[in-house]
Amino acid sequence: MLDEFQDVSADEWDFLQAILEKAGEDTRIIAAGDDDQSIYEFRGASIQHMRSLIDNGAKTHFLTKNYRAAANLVAFSNAFLQRLPSERIKADHTLVPVKKENGTLRILRYHDGSLFEPIADAIANQPSNGTRALLTATNEQAAIVHATLKQKGIPAILLTDKDGFQIRDLQEFVEFTQYLKDGLQASDEEIISQSNWSNSIRKLKERFPRPNKTTNGVRSTWRSPEQRTSWKSIPIDLSSTILWWTSCRRFKESVSSVHHPNKKSNAG
Repeated sequence: MLDEFQDVSADEWDFLQAILEKAGEDTRIIAAGDDDQSIYEFRGASIQHMRSLIDNGAKTHFLTKNYRAAANLVAFSNAFLQRLPSERIKADHTLVPVKKENGTLRILRYHDGSLFEPIADAIANQPSNGTRALLTATNEQAAIVHATLKQKGIPAILLTDKDGFQIRDLQEFVEFTQYLKDGLQASDEEIISQSNWSNSIRKLKERFPRPNKTTNGVRSTWRSPEQRTSWKSIPIDLSSTILWWTSCRRFKESVSSVHHPNKKSNAG
C-alpha cells in the first residue's frame, strides 16, 4: 500500500522499482494519491510516477466524493480546477460534496502590488475563536506576513517556532536507522526483527543521553525518544524504513545548508 503517491520523488520511485523487481511479478500494489494535492515539487516530487502506473496498465478508481468541505466550496473548487492545465489526471471527473449545507466563502481582490498589509488587515477584521493557517509561496513571504501580523498585535507563529524541536533530533533519526541496518547485516535478515528494533532503541538512548539538569535555576526535562517519537507507529519493514531514513537525511541536508549557528532560520 503506497499512500500519498503524488509526493513520490525520482529517488523514491527508483527505490520502489528495485523492491518490486526483487519481490517478483506477482506482487500487488495499491497506490493512493491525488495529483491536485501535489505540493512537494520543490523536493523532487512528480505526478508523472502516478501516470507511469496508469500507463503500465494499473486499474484506476476515482474517489470523487468530498466529505469535508461545504457544498459551495466544492463547487468553487470544481470551477477553479477547470482553469488548470488539462494534464490533471482527474480532469474529466467532478468532485461531489457529501455535505449539503453551504459555508462562508470570501473572494478578495487587491489592486496593490503588495498583499502583506491587506492580508493582515483582513485577518484582523475577521476575528476567529480558533486558529487559521496562511500559506505563502516562499519563506521570505511567510516571514514578512509574520512580522506584519505581529506589528498589528495579532498573535502569529511561523512553522519553525515549535517548542522542543532541535536539529539534533534529525541526527537521531539517521543514526537510529543505521543501527537497524547494521542489525540486518549482522543477522542476514530482510525484515527487521523485534530484537533488532529493541537493540536499536537501546543504542540510541546510549548515544544521545539527556538526563534532567538545572540551568540557571530552570529545570529542563529530557524527553525520551518514545515520548518525542512514537516508535511503535514507525513501520518496521525494511523498505518503509529506508524511505523514511532517506527523507530524514535529505531534510537534514537541506536544513544544514541554510542554517546559521547564530541566527534563527525562517524556513517554513
